[in-house]
Amino acid sequence: MLTAEDFYQSSHGVNHFLLVPDSLEQWVENMQLRLKGYLEQAMSFLNSSQNEFVNDLSTLEQLCQKLPRLLLGLHEHQHQEKLETEVARIRQNLDQTVAESETEKNYILGQLRLSISGEALQKLMLREQHRQQALNNAINCSAGVQKECLHLAGEDFVTSLASLTEQLLCLYDRLMTADELKAETQPSENTDKTALKPHTAQRTWPGIPYFPLSGVTKVTASIATNKLTRGHEVVIEERDATVKRFGEMYRSELLRLDSDKHKRLGEVEKWRVHWSQQLHTMTQPLN
Repeated sequence: MLTAEDFYQSSHGVNHFLLVPDSLEQWVENMQLRLKGYLEQAMSFLNSSQNEFVNDLSTLEQLCQKLPRLLLGLHEHQHQEKLETEVARIRQNLDQTVAESETEKNYILGQLRLSISGEALQKLMLREQHRQQALNNAINCSAGVQKECLHLAGEDFVTSLASLTEQLLCLYDRLMTADELKAETQPSENTDKTALKPHTAQRTWPGIPYFPLSGVTKVTASIATNKLTRGHEVVIEERDATVKRFGEMYRSELLRLDSDKHKRLGEVEKWRVHWSQQLHTMTQPLN
């Protein structure tokens, strides 16, 4: 007991132990003050943690709003690159056919001379006629293949873009926003709940129109979301911008296809006229 008394009265003991109160009421009052202090510290820590979490969530929102541009831009680039590669392959095949036809034309032209017999001339004329017809068919066929390639690529692009858009919108449906967190942790500031309406309101987003080759335009299914946030709006804005850019490239390729087709067919027709004039010049003296 003496040892305990000495320790209790020492400076070390005073710093680490509470003195026994003179009465129960004083002890209760002291404990209430201590508990109140603990509660204030806990609330202060809670508010600080909530504010920090709200700031982190706000930063996450800003980062997530950059996600649609990156993903949709990558989607656009991949489909555009695939389309350009396929169209280039088709044109390369046509260029090879045109080159082979040009070689054949030069050979036929080399056989055309004044001393050629009538029978040989008839065979040469028939051979050139077949060459011109084959080249004409190859040009039209290549244009048709390119147009079908564009059509399929456009449908694949729109269909896959609609699927990716839906996945992103569902992601933003599940993502809690900083405003939603504030509304849940500070209900007294939103007693009329007006601040919750922009986030809890359901929304149906329109589908994407396909690129038409005829007068009929199809549209992908609309997408319903459970919330309306800035993230949802960014997804649709980036989606529409992606469709616009790809559509411009799509229409440009169609115009280029038609222009190339008409140019090649014009060259074939120009040569046909020249060839007929050559034959007329050669056979004129025989009449």
